[in-house]
Amino acid sequence: MTIVSDEEDVAKWKQKWTLRKVIQLKRRKEIDEEIGEPPGSKSYLQKYPGAVSTVMESVTDETKEYYMELAAKWNRAGPPKTIQRRCVMTLQMQPAL
Repeated sequence: MTIVSDEEDVAKWKQKWTLRKVIQLKRRKEIDEEIGEPPGSKSYLQKYPGAVSTVMESVTDETKEYYMELAAKWNRAGPPKTIQRRCVMTLQMQPAL
């Protein structure tokens, strides 16, 4: 994910949105419940990919279609400001490598 200049709102948000990424945002609580570990812990991080896959499999076809349309819309016009803020906050909370 890259954020560039504020000149054009649509152009400044660069991330390829996929069904998986939208589910990671929209179904965060379900993913956390599936993991059952404290967020950020080693065991949480190890279980995260599998939990996302499990939640993806549990989502109805209609909901998947809606999320894919949402991903396409966000790829064209950028996500809403609330989603942008949430993504930036998540990045700020991650430890530096």
